[in-house]
Amino acid sequence: MRDVTSTTDSDPDPRGSAPADVTADASVGVVQGAPTGASASASAAGSGKGLETREHLKQVALQLFAERGVAQVSVRDILAAAGQRSGGALHYHFGGKEGLLRELIADAARQFDEARLHKLAALKRKRSPPTLRDVLRVLADPFDGAVREQLVPRGYGALLNALQVEHYAAFTQGVEGLDLGYRECIGMLRALLPAVPRQQLNQRIRLMMLFLFSAASARERATGPAQGEAGGWQQFWSEAGSKDTLLDCLEGMLTGPA
Repeated sequence: MRDVTSTTDSDPDPRGSAPADVTADASVGVVQGAPTGASASASAAGSGKGLETREHLKQVALQLFAERGVAQVSVRDILAAAGQRSGGALHYHFGGKEGLLRELIADAARQFDEARLHKLAALKRKRSPPTLRDVLRVLADPFDGAVREQLVPRGYGALLNALQVEHYAAFTQGVEGLDLGYRECIGMLRALLPAVPRQQLNQRIRLMMLFLFSAASARERATGPAQGEAGGWQQFWSEAGSKDTLLDCLEGMLTGPA
């Protein structure tokens, strides 16, 4: 996956790029060579109890990461909240905290990518060529589905939003190879906006996606158990036209004067 932290012509992917063998952000503590969730999952596939434990650890970690932030949650915190006496199960299934985090990210990325590919297929079946609004809707709809249709468990909005700012490298590793729909959308945006210089368009797309992650996190909080703490955002997301307003903002970020 290519990075766009520089001003090159590489894909403006907010999930960036880091070679698989490169250690991620030190604050996340990614360890080179640690077993991935996928390999641990294959080892535990034959054990129903092992699978149940594995999923429970993921659910507990997701909520802790969403509530406190990744750096503030230790392996000990996860084990205590999950009712585990030792770290054996967590290390067996994920190789450690960083492997668990990577799998949580990959789970969400997989769901989002499937949703986008499905919507892109429907878009291609239409006789008229896709508009900018069509493509933005494909990018934004999975975030809407994450809350409205529970496409992913609650807590992902806050986690993914925080990762964009605080643990970008860990995020890029987690979504590696699970962003085909996103990349196709980016290609379509470029074709629809040829007048915007490539470097500037890259920057705008990256900021647009950061805004989209932030909006998804705000909506998740406003419609969840802690909605009373979200103030007027609960009312905003329940108002008619709020989703169209979100798309208006995304479109404006891309099409403003160069």
